[in-house]
Amino acid sequence: MDEQDNTDDLNIATVCATVNSGFEHLATQECIEKLGSSSSSRTLKKFRGRIIFELPVQDIEKATQLRSVDNLSVVLNHIKDVDLHQEKEKVVDELCQKILEMNWKLALDTWRHFTKSELCLDPLPGKLSSSKPAPHQDMETESEVNTKDKSDDSPGEVPLGEEVTAERPTFRVTCTRTGEKHDFSSRDVAPAVGSLINEAFGWPVKMKDYDIEVVVNILEDSTLVSISLTKESLHRRNITHFGITTLKSTIAYCMLRLAQPKPGEIIMDPMCGVGGIPLEGLIDWKSCYVVSGDMNDVAVERTKANLDSLAERRREKHIERPDIENDVLKWDVTNLPLKSSSVDVFVTDLPFGKRLGNRKNNWSLYHKCLEEMARVCRPGIGRAVLLTQDKKCMVQTLQRCHHIWRKKTVTFINHGGLKACVYLLQRAKVKNVRNKKDEQEDGGDVDEDEGMDEGDDDIEEQGEMEST
Repeated sequence: MDEQDNTDDLNIATVCATVNSGFEHLATQECIEKLGSSSSSRTLKKFRGRIIFELPVQDIEKATQLRSVDNLSVVLNHIKDVDLHQEKEKVVDELCQKILEMNWKLALDTWRHFTKSELCLDPLPGKLSSSKPAPHQDMETESEVNTKDKSDDSPGEVPLGEEVTAERPTFRVTCTRTGEKHDFSSRDVAPAVGSLINEAFGWPVKMKDYDIEVVVNILEDSTLVSISLTKESLHRRNITHFGITTLKSTIAYCMLRLAQPKPGEIIMDPMCGVGGIPLEGLIDWKSCYVVSGDMNDVAVERTKANLDSLAERRREKHIERPDIENDVLKWDVTNLPLKSSSVDVFVTDLPFGKRLGNRKNNWSLYHKCLEEMARVCRPGIGRAVLLTQDKKCMVQTLQRCHHIWRKKTVTFINHGGLKACVYLLQRAKVKNVRNKKDEQEDGGDVDEDEGMDEGDDDIEEQGEMEST
C-alpha cells in the first residue's frame, strides 16, 4: 500500500483487521471467501498480527462477518517515508505533518456509516496551520513510561482536555510501538497527535466512554494510522459464561478452519471447557455434526449455558432455526464412550499446565489422549487440531504416537501472552491402537509400518510470534 492510497472510487475504504499472530493466512483466506465480491483482493495485504483490505463504504458492515479477526479499523494512512530511527523530536514532528495529508473525510464517513453515529463531524479542516500542540492544552499522559525500554507495546493515550460538549464527538489517541531501535516511546507520540487533532477538529479529549479512537501503530520502519470501528474485540461474541481459561472465539474459529471440515463430517471437542470451539463449529459449519464433552461438571454446565444463551440471542434476531443442536456430555478423554473410527475431526485446547492442570501430568495425559482420539478417529482421513503451550511434551508424545498420527503443520501463535502452538495432525491408515479396547476388537500387535505414507514427515511450520 502506498503512503497515500489513490483510487478512482472515492467511496472505497481501506480496512485494517487485527488477527492473532500466526493466523494471518487463515484470516486472508476467510476474507477472500466471504468478502470476495466486495473486497479488492489485489489490495489485500498481510502484516504480522493484521490484514488490510478494501471495501466500499456502503458495505463496511460486511467486515463483521469475518470470524477470525479481533478488531476492525479504517485506515487513514500507512506512512512509510518517515525515518523512525531519527531523534525523537524530529520523528514526532514529521509524523504530525503527515497527518495533515490524510483523507479524514473518507475515514470519518466510514466510521459514521459503521457506527450509525449522528454526532456532528463538520466542518472538516483542510490543513492545519501548525503541527505543534496548542498552547492552552496540557497534554500530559495518563501514566509514566520508562523511555529506556527498547520496545513499547503499551498504549499511549491522550488525557482529559476540554469539557465534553454534546454537539461534537469526544476522542482519544492510542499509540502502540513495536521495534528495538527507536529513540521515542508511544507516549511521546500520542500527546502530539492528540493535540493536533484537538486543534484541527475542536473535539474534546476523553479517556473513557469516548466516541472516536485514533490508533497510531508504529512498526519497525513504518506507521499505520487508523480510526477504530469496533469498541471491543469481536472475540467476545459468543461466551457469556466464562471459565478459568476461556479460549478466544477467534482462535477457536481459526483452529476449526485449519481442520477444513467437510459437509456431513462429525466434529468433536473432547475437552470443551466452556464451549468456545463447539459454538464456532455450530455457527459456521452448519452441515457438520458437532459433539463436545468434558470431565468437569462445571465445564459441562457452562457449555450448555453458553449454547442456551446463543440460541436466545438468535431468537431475538429472528434467525431461522435459532435452536442449537449439540450434544454436551460428561466423559474422560482417555476413555471415550464412542465406537472406534466414528469421528472425522478432533479440535481441542489441551491443558497447558499453567492455570489449569500441571506439566507433570501432561506427559501421561497427552499420550493417553492422542491414543484414545486415534482409536475414535477414522483412519486415513481423520484429522486433529490441537492447541498447547507445552511444546516439549507434545513433541515427545508425537514421537511415541508416530504410527497413528502424522504431523502436517505447526502454527505458532500468541495466546494471551503465551507462546503457543497449534498442531494439525492427520490420522494414519493403521487401524490398530495400543490399548485394551483395540486388543479386544482387533487383536494382535500394532504394525508401526502399516499405512505409512511417503512424505508424511514433511512438516510445514506457519506463523510468527509477535515481538514483545
